[in-house]
Amino acid sequence: MKKYLLQQLTNLAGAAYISDLHSNLYRANICAALDNLNPEDYSLKEWSDAVSYILKSKEQAFETPASAYQYLRRELHTHQD
Repeated sequence: MKKYLLQQLTNLAGAAYISDLHSNLYRANICAALDNLNPEDYSLKEWSDAVSYILKSKEQAFETPASAYQYLRRELHTHQD
């Protein structure tokens, strides 16, 4: 059974809890975790929710899972220390 996207990112990033995904300490790990995921394996809703949750932002409209995936990668890279 496929895991939910936030659960999968938590596991792949080496975080103990989903709430750890908010921490700047995990941004590089989340970026690395994204390299192991295919955007099309998860729904657009899951990607939109993940973007909002990880970046602590308002929900945004994306056209495809891939566009949400790319936005998340770009934002995580932009805000790394």
